[in-house]
Amino acid sequence: MVLKGGTTMGFFDKLKSKQKLTTSQPSPAEVMGIWDEALKECETIVYIPISSGLSSSCATATAFALEDDYEGKVFVVDNGRVATPLHQTILDAIDLINIGKTAKEVKEILEKVFVQEIKPLWMMLNGDGNKRDA
Repeated sequence: MVLKGGTTMGFFDKLKSKQKLTTSQPSPAEVMGIWDEALKECETIVYIPISSGLSSSCATATAFALEDDYEGKVFVVDNGRVATPLHQTILDAIDLINIGKTAKEVKEILEKVFVQEIKPLWMMLNGDGNKRDA
C-alpha cells in the first residue's frame, strides 16, 4: 500500500505512530457512471466495494443503489472483506453467476458467508460482537 503522495514505508511509519489512517472513496459520479455503462449491456450488477468498516464507499454505494435508476438492478455487497479476501469474494461472485444465480442471490450468499464464518471468528478473537470488521 502506498499513501497518496507518499511511500510504502511512510504508511508503516504512520501505522507505528498510531496515527489515524483514512481511505479515499471513489467519486459517486464516477461509480454511477460505470453502473450506467454496465446497465446498457447487463440487467443487474453485483458491486463489491471495500467493507463498510474500512470505508464509507460501501454506505454511499448502498444509498445510490436504492435510487430509482438502480433499485433492483445494482446489488451492493458488504461482507466485511478487504484485499485478498475481497479478491476471493469477487471470484466467488463470478462462480455464483456462472451457475445461474441472480445478482440478488449473489449478494445474499456472499453476505451470509460473513455472518456465518467471519463474524464469529472476529467475536472469538476480540470478544466484541458489536464490531463488524477487523
